[in-house]
Amino acid sequence: MSKKSSRKKSRRGNAGLSPDSSGSKAAGSSGGTEYAGSTTCVVLPVPPITAQTLNKTLSEHSLYGSDDDMELKRKVSSRDGNSDGSGVQPMDVEEQHETSDTDSFVEGIEQMEVMDELAGDEPPALEALDGDAEEPTEGAIEGENSFAEIPPGDAQSLDEVMTGPIHKFARCFDNEGKKEEWPKDPSRKAVAKETLASMQAFRRMTWEAKDEPYAPPEDIDESKEKTQFGVYPMSTPYGCYQAVESYGSGVILTPCHREIVADDRPDLHALFMDDTALDTRSNRRLDLTDIHLSDVFFVEKIGVKKYAQPEDFIVDLAEAVDWSKHKFWQGKRVSRLQRITLRSEIAVLMPKIGTKKQQVFLVNNLPEAATAKTKIVGHHAKQDLYLAVDVTVPACQPGSWSRGYQPSFSDEEAHLRTIDYLLDVPHMLPVITKVDSLDPRRKGIMAVAPNFFGPGVAPTDTEFQRLQTVARLGIFTNEAMRTALYDGMRYRGEVTEVLHQNREEFVIQLQLPKNHGFPQKKWKQGVKVSIRFEEESIGATVIAATVEKDKALVRVRPLRSGVTPQGWSGSVGLQVFVKHQVEDPQRGAVRMLGIKTIPKYADYLPGMKMLAALHMGPSVPEIPDFSNLKRFTISNLELTQEQSSVIHLLSWKGFTACTLSCGPGSGKTTTIIGALVQHHYSSPEDFAVFVANSNSAVVQGAETLKRLDAEDSIHAVRLISSGNCSTIDEHQLSDIDYPRIWQRIIRQKVMQEDKSARRPQDFVISGAQWLWRHHLLSKNDLHNEHLRRALHVPVVGMPEQPRHSLMEVFFRVYKPKVVFGTIDSVRQIFKREKFLENWTHHVKTVMVDESSQVGRHSIINLAYAFPSGRFLLVGDEHQLPPYGEHGYPEELYKLHNGPIFKDAVSLKLLPNLRLSTVYRCPKQSVDLLANLYYEGQLKPYKDAVDTCPILKDLGLPSGHPTLIINTKTMDTRVGTSWCNMKEAEYAAKIAKRFIASSHHPRRTIAVLGYFLPQVHETAARMPNGVFVSTVDASQGREFDVVVLMTTRGEDFKFSGFLCSPERFTVAVSRHKQALIVLCNTDRMKNVENWKALCDDVKPQSTVDADRIAFLRDLPK
Repeated sequence: MSKKSSRKKSRRGNAGLSPDSSGSKAAGSSGGTEYAGSTTCVVLPVPPITAQTLNKTLSEHSLYGSDDDMELKRKVSSRDGNSDGSGVQPMDVEEQHETSDTDSFVEGIEQMEVMDELAGDEPPALEALDGDAEEPTEGAIEGENSFAEIPPGDAQSLDEVMTGPIHKFARCFDNEGKKEEWPKDPSRKAVAKETLASMQAFRRMTWEAKDEPYAPPEDIDESKEKTQFGVYPMSTPYGCYQAVESYGSGVILTPCHREIVADDRPDLHALFMDDTALDTRSNRRLDLTDIHLSDVFFVEKIGVKKYAQPEDFIVDLAEAVDWSKHKFWQGKRVSRLQRITLRSEIAVLMPKIGTKKQQVFLVNNLPEAATAKTKIVGHHAKQDLYLAVDVTVPACQPGSWSRGYQPSFSDEEAHLRTIDYLLDVPHMLPVITKVDSLDPRRKGIMAVAPNFFGPGVAPTDTEFQRLQTVARLGIFTNEAMRTALYDGMRYRGEVTEVLHQNREEFVIQLQLPKNHGFPQKKWKQGVKVSIRFEEESIGATVIAATVEKDKALVRVRPLRSGVTPQGWSGSVGLQVFVKHQVEDPQRGAVRMLGIKTIPKYADYLPGMKMLAALHMGPSVPEIPDFSNLKRFTISNLELTQEQSSVIHLLSWKGFTACTLSCGPGSGKTTTIIGALVQHHYSSPEDFAVFVANSNSAVVQGAETLKRLDAEDSIHAVRLISSGNCSTIDEHQLSDIDYPRIWQRIIRQKVMQEDKSARRPQDFVISGAQWLWRHHLLSKNDLHNEHLRRALHVPVVGMPEQPRHSLMEVFFRVYKPKVVFGTIDSVRQIFKREKFLENWTHHVKTVMVDESSQVGRHSIINLAYAFPSGRFLLVGDEHQLPPYGEHGYPEELYKLHNGPIFKDAVSLKLLPNLRLSTVYRCPKQSVDLLANLYYEGQLKPYKDAVDTCPILKDLGLPSGHPTLIINTKTMDTRVGTSWCNMKEAEYAAKIAKRFIASSHHPRRTIAVLGYFLPQVHETAARMPNGVFVSTVDASQGREFDVVVLMTTRGEDFKFSGFLCSPERFTVAVSRHKQALIVLCNTDRMKNVENWKALCDDVKPQSTVDADRIAFLRDLPK
């Protein structure tokens, strides 16, 4: 165990105790199962558990129990004191004589603390490093920034502003609104605690010092040998500054917070500091050899440089961004902020990204790429893939606005234009200070990762620990790749065009900072942005982004219809601010990790057995042949024998885990939801979970359940937070979303109980209290005295708190039997809610849709979250694997993603069923893919046709459902990608003609491209209502017509990306009626898959673009 892990508090099992647990037997006595609660460990007397008794107890046990059982549980648990601090009682305590066996089973799933076996050494402690320094009190008074009475404007002179006690931007800070959480790290907290008052005091001090003459360096007595660090300054006033660049014989410092410079002190934007400065905590001259870029300093005194002239005092913000212009100030007295250091962490070099002087690494436990000087990397990177590094992590990013910054619309516009756009500062990356070889223990772990298990050998807890360890490494390094695509800049813009024919969209022209450029790669399709109008802010999704000189055009689609403050007609010309919406990378990594404990392995846990089998461990039971068993009909839908086999699989007692390999458009969602419906009819007590990688697949599953459950007997809920509901497209919401239905469900139950005079169950009373808290119920709505008393507000003190969480109340009232959600949402909510976390063992079936796109880390965490679940992994191994950012090292990709589903099918790690009948595509397209990649196993549902009606409607050759249009055009390189302007023009013309000539309003068209610049350029030209996307992002979607842009004008054989079999399969299987391929036919015939497509199409269905009238350019 690493030092870091050994310091953590042991945390096993978070379920409540059974009613007679306290005092039954002393800890350590025999005849019981050891059970760890939140603080103590007790032993429960239980009979031994076998697989047979386990199945029996689970089949007899009710998931929710009767109302009387639940009330008895609540009273007994309350009497015995088995409650957590929140007042939410654990769920798994039922009446003892009915459920003792099942309770024993819960406690039998022992948990073990997750230990990061790849973690580096423990960083130095902070407690002893502050010496006699104390937290500054100046500017640290609660509510000090509340200066609402200060009128806006610039009536004061600069001298009055500088010498006054109140910062000129005080009105822009809101202390009455929500409070931001303080950072937990002491160094980050120290920076965050720099207040407006302290910054104004620093501004005042420096303003008064500008007229003082040059003073020589101070004399030093009794200097310390080592540099000392701390989390408080040694004196006040002070300013937090960060080292951003080496400059001559010293370093350049720039403020951590914008408010020090504001819009009137450009001279403070940069300070020069050399070894004449006094390190006040160390009482010695500053050691320049021990300064890393991104180090933070408490600057306690600055002075005029020796040869500074009055004209060197910068008064123009436009000049301040040039470090060489700052010749006036020099740092005199500083103290060092404690560094955030990771020691001996495992890291991987990214050779394609570095330069001759600097290399880039991905580091474990660090959600951002780190840089290292090439000279310290040495020979290690050439010898080993995995290295051990020491890393210094920035405590902040320079030039940020401080906590509580809430400007008005006019203030934000002024600050953006006069400050942010002018004072560009670099983004500081973590700095690697030491590179070494990995120690033998960790090197041995990585040599076999992730396949830690052995065939025929019983899995051990150590192997599961190591599996979680490498999942952690993959999560952090992948998050670091994702973070690099975040644009932290806010942009001013103006709405220039509104499109609302089908889906509301609008075009915003962004004003770019001078000499800043626009990172178009970071504004790729699908990125979530926040758009602030004067009255309100809305969320939107980027459709396309193009750049023209100093302006960028961004086309966006709001997440909700009709949300613009002045309506669509009045939106053109409105000024807006646009910025990326992105999750904090550290929180994102922690969210994906999701767990602090993992189950100990037991032979009766199907999820754990599946996990071992997927990583070369013992095989799970083979499934029998279901081909001769009965076929099912569900809601008048007759299933095929292959589809019926999935229903038989769920009913088979030996089922542990299985893959379901589905051809494109083979009805997989109908099959697996139909299997759930039929299984529920035969086993109504079973609890199932349906998860997918995308919200679209989740919604499709929920809608399919609604269609197939003709009896409307299955209660289902989609677990999604209110916050996530507000950040996804409205078309990705469903009728069973938890935030949408809990109010109706709980209110119905409360009003039903209100008709009786007897005391309702405790959870109903809690439900009434939650409704009251959300202003959905008042005391006057109720007649039952017990419910009315629960809503009573005392004159003194607080009203009675609900004893149950809102989620627990909902589950007890509604009793859902199927839970839908994305993998992250379901796993997080089950872990966050104690009520659900204690009941994960009741999940009997876990269906993972889109498994071919699900990464290894997700499967690992799902198995740990639902160890008692039987897993059905559904996907297509011939389609695209999980997404990985460009440049992500292949070895890390394997650890993080796999592709685990493809390996499971191709290596036969799990039993496999197959759906081979394709309902979506025309017969010709199915036959093409069957012969290329599916070994002839795909069977078309549709018959071949001699005429494609939809192509005929468009006035195009219609003898084959695939039409190849020879564009005879060349591509243009855009960075590392490609664009073909002519293909974008042709695609737009075809889409416009389709919309104009379509006789069926529900017909859909998509324009797909291989390269992102091509997609952006095409989307910018496209009429409203056309789906424009990359091929990769279209997986899982289907359309009547697909226009496929190949872009490249060079031979296709030189582009592995374009010729990828998985990407080709997705590209030519999205259409239901017609596929139109735009390409240079002379360049595509040297590659097997593209040549097969050309050969499959009739000669008359390959046509030059200039022979199609509506594609020809009009005469000028």
